[in-house]
Amino acid sequence: MRELLKFAAVGGAATALHYLVFWIGLSVLEGSATLSTAVGYAAGSVLSYAANYSFTFRSTASHGRALPSFYLMVALGWVLNTGLVYLGAAWLDLPPWPVQITATVIVFAFNFIVSRKWVFANER
Repeated sequence: MRELLKFAAVGGAATALHYLVFWIGLSVLEGSATLSTAVGYAAGSVLSYAANYSFTFRSTASHGRALPSFYLMVALGWVLNTGLVYLGAAWLDLPPWPVQITATVIVFAFNFIVSRKWVFANER
């Protein structure tokens, strides 16, 4: 349970960093939304990796194994999220916000399980 709470806190911090960079890109630098969110997402993912590796899971896995695994998980989570939103909002014609919130919960659970069991699992 403790790892789950740490994972949620790290996710919140990574999302806050993503949104901060997004806001700076839009408001301060007057850049595009697409570029701003891409840079913000990348910044959040770096924070997420570093904090989950050292703080949440106290991993001893090599970065050469954990880092590519982490970004594979991120890519799969993106596909899962996008697919669920498409299925719910476009295909089933459900309201988009409840669909997105449901997808977020599912992807959060997916990411936690994959992070714990594979990405940051200590090497034997």
